[in-house]
Amino acid sequence: MQQNTSQAMETEKLLADLAEAQLRTASTIFPRHVVEFMTTRALKGGTSSTSPQEVAQLARQHKDVTLLFMDIVGFTSMAKEVAPETV
Repeated sequence: MQQNTSQAMETEKLLADLAEAQLRTASTIFPRHVVEFMTTRALKGGTSSTSPQEVAQLARQHKDVTLLFMDIVGFTSMAKEVAPETV
């Protein structure tokens, strides 16, 4: 008995390419140790039971570096109305 597995192989390749693209994107945003943590979590099934202590272990301290995370009131609604190059 023979089966045509071409469609399944194409789907597997597309999924692998997508995963690789996501990993490349994450690698440009996050430090390596954070990407490794996320990848390891995904390989273990991606359970949402990450403890605060596990996440806290990702924290690093760098002299003379400050990161600011903020929400600008009205930005999202403004960004919906304005052309991307203006935003």
